[in-house]
Amino acid sequence: MNLKQSNLSRRQMLKLMGTSAAGLALAACAAPAAPQAGGEAAAPGQEAVVVQFDAGGFTPSKYTGQQLQEGQADLVAFDVVANAYKEVKPNVTIEFQPVPMGNRREAMVTMLSGGTAPDMMWTQPDFVNEDLGKGWWLALDPWLEMPSPYAPDDHPARSTWYEGFYPSVDFWRAPDGNLYMLLGDQTALGCYYNKDVFEAAGVAGEPETWADWMAAAAQVQETGKAGFSWSGGGTNALDQTTWVSGWLSKYFFWNLLSTYDKDGNGWPDKWEMADAIHEGTYSAMMDEQVARLRTLKEMAQYWQEGALGMENEAVYRHFLSGESGMCITGVWNLNRFLNDPAREFELGWFYFRPVTQVTSAIVPEGVPMTNVASGYGSFQYALTATALNNGTEDACADFLMFSTTPENITTIVSETPSTIPNVIGGRAHEITQSMGFAETVEYPASSFQEDDSLLDFEYGMNFISVVLPYAVGQLGEEDMLAQLQGYMEAAAARMDAIRPT
Repeated sequence: MNLKQSNLSRRQMLKLMGTSAAGLALAACAAPAAPQAGGEAAAPGQEAVVVQFDAGGFTPSKYTGQQLQEGQADLVAFDVVANAYKEVKPNVTIEFQPVPMGNRREAMVTMLSGGTAPDMMWTQPDFVNEDLGKGWWLALDPWLEMPSPYAPDDHPARSTWYEGFYPSVDFWRAPDGNLYMLLGDQTALGCYYNKDVFEAAGVAGEPETWADWMAAAAQVQETGKAGFSWSGGGTNALDQTTWVSGWLSKYFFWNLLSTYDKDGNGWPDKWEMADAIHEGTYSAMMDEQVARLRTLKEMAQYWQEGALGMENEAVYRHFLSGESGMCITGVWNLNRFLNDPAREFELGWFYFRPVTQVTSAIVPEGVPMTNVASGYGSFQYALTATALNNGTEDACADFLMFSTTPENITTIVSETPSTIPNVIGGRAHEITQSMGFAETVEYPASSFQEDDSLLDFEYGMNFISVVLPYAVGQLGEEDMLAQLQGYMEAAAARMDAIRPT
């Protein structure tokens, strides 16, 4: 199979995924699977290989150098898998690296540009594509085209490693046709809520629409609690705001999708959006944009006081201590929220709710539900130029093959209630299934990127630098829109500078 010629459209991809994701079994953390064939022990005297690996959120706790937060589990699963791999390849040592402190993207760029990155590391997929042409990341296609010697005999990966994944593995295939990041799981975003607070506020069940959602927040606020616990500060200030603004984009720009999506693949990429900015079809001043940002501002009235100064940890404490009715975050916090000793209420969760014409007349009817987190997970790994310089690239890829057998990916991903395996035959944790997180991956992929992925990371940071103050009444709409337009035009110019030829 020539993977460069196997690009499914996002709609085709998710149609396929919808038929297979339903077959995810309920969970259990299995022991790492022994290889079925190949992968024999190294011959005596074979050269030792050390792979430096930043495993991100799956890094075993003993290597992180960080104190566990309340409710966080002590992670060991990836270490178990690495030790099992050592039995198969005695000459290869997987050396887990501490997760970089501070801003992840800034630390990543510093290491990659300075040649100090680990051989293999966690990354966001849009970062990898943004870095196209810099020589920092290795294309994975040569290894994906190989059969996995570790897969069970009847597994598709025995044909090619690539065929062992669900189609969303292709979601972030770069404009040059290559895949630079391996998506081994899928995440889910949504709204955790305090069932006790909802009941006390008279909220009758989970909301059906965006308007119902905001009405529930208003009812909660009338009890003296905040509608939402919101993070507008610190290293994760992008998260909640751009998740929600991205969700709103789909509704407010739905009728313009074909205008932006010149290649017709179902979603506008960074360069198509840069073209739209140049052509004036995407701007800060357009009616759809103004209406979208006003909708976000209306939501902000239900955030807690001082939201712009609160980092994620403070926000989680605010929610878990019962000071608000809701907190928007992902499935990766599920186990932590379930086990946090400060939580004395029954925890619920629902997915983002559809925006209708009750909220804005600009929103067309019939906009489909989509998976706002499609293409993202926690098992998101890429090989760096460091691996090429160290001669460890084959060992890196081989370890990822071993880690993505159905049994091993289940061991890693389902150690706690967490993300959903993106490997055929992998099993989601039972609690992840029962709370509804796994269902969201069956929705078609969202047609619009979040504002931090729409163009580049710099644009995302600039976006929140004006939109957040506007949302809480610290910056006027006219000034906000003027500054945002300037940021859009500057980002479009940056995209031109790295446009694939």
